[in-house]
Amino acid sequence: DGQFSSADGSCAILLLATRHGAMDSDAHEPLQQEITRQVQRLQQTRPHLTLQQSGVHRFALQARQSIQADIARISTVSTVAVTLLFLAMFRSLRVLLLAQLPIIWALLVGATATQLVFGHIHGLTLAMGSTLIGVCIDYPVHYLNHHTLLPDPDGPRAGLRRLWPGLWLGALTTIAGYAPLGWSTFPAVQEVAVFASAGIAGAVLSTRWWLPILVPLQPKPVRLQA
Repeated sequence: DGQFSSADGSCAILLLATRHGAMDSDAHEPLQQEITRQVQRLQQTRPHLTLQQSGVHRFALQARQSIQADIARISTVSTVAVTLLFLAMFRSLRVLLLAQLPIIWALLVGATATQLVFGHIHGLTLAMGSTLIGVCIDYPVHYLNHHTLLPDPDGPRAGLRRLWPGLWLGALTTIAGYAPLGWSTFPAVQEVAVFASAGIAGAVLSTRWWLPILVPLQPKPVRLQA
């Protein structure tokens, strides 16, 4: 009756609704893949058939895919760069692995806290939260530099106790910068606040309790580091 079609009758308009919300990309991704497969199948016998789509779910799905690609690209480049610089400074695979422990712990603690509070983790939270937690590499690097260049005569634990006030103050000021984001009206930003705050706390505490046990007792500084 002249509705849901173009004026010349060459185009039809289909309106679809799903049981899942428009932002539920996990549910919409297989639906979108199936639509694409069916259109390609129809085009084999109807090569002039074209399909144009729009909808909030498509923007949400595209945003998630873009975020995932950004995470993979940025994390790969930054990890390789930091690893090369670290190896040049310390010349020790053991120390390199030790420096990764607080980062791994930060990601685990941040993801667990976000899941417990919100019941899910938004893609934007992983993208921004992982970037924010990158500051946590400062805690092990700060301690490892001191332990290598100026080791405490009383051992690794004593050396970290001397640095602990500065490390803890640095972590608190960083958390204080991100925690207020929890009062945002945007859910993804609220998740970032929880993810980053919990992750930073986890990183500095793991530096405090784990690294002194695992570092070499007699570190050997290289000329470049000095």
